[in-house]
Amino acid sequence: MYEIGEYINLKQCQMNIVSKEEQNGYKDQYFEKEEIKWRVLYIDEENKKLLLISDKPTEQELCLCGEIGYKNGVEELNRICKEISGYEEARSLTLEDIEKSKYSEYKDDTKSNMIFGEENEFNNWIANQQIGYYSNFKSFRMFFVGGGTVVAYILYNSHYGDYSISYAVRPVVEIDF
Repeated sequence: MYEIGEYINLKQCQMNIVSKEEQNGYKDQYFEKEEIKWRVLYIDEENKKLLLISDKPTEQELCLCGEIGYKNGVEELNRICKEISGYEEARSLTLEDIEKSKYSEYKDDTKSNMIFGEENEFNNWIANQQIGYYSNFKSFRMFFVGGGTVVAYILYNSHYGDYSISYAVRPVVEIDF
């Protein structure tokens, strides 16, 4: 049987990936293939599925910028995760993945360390968005893991304009067992 934190061997991606300016709002960005080590983050006994997470975020970062980065952010993160991992089922880490693993029974810090890093050193995008409503403007945000917590960063503000920031990408994949 599988255990939380256990490493699982999966095939590796053999190609480089590009994120186009039209999708990220910043500029064309290139991701070289990286070796991904997969770990068990969550076990769904009922449906006989494992949620695997890359043992660390990508070395390369994706910059998302402004309204375009917000609008396409989730889709672009998921596309990059599919391509960089070589698995059609792969996608970006989500808030739901973090919540699901947080509330399942496991006694030590293994899950937290896998998500945030042993010393809270991981900084990576999460494929979730948020809109903040204020009296005279809206802010459009993407979530990320940083400094041991989950935060939403403003990419576009209807009053002040575009913002940009770069974070790593964090693939997850669900497989049958």
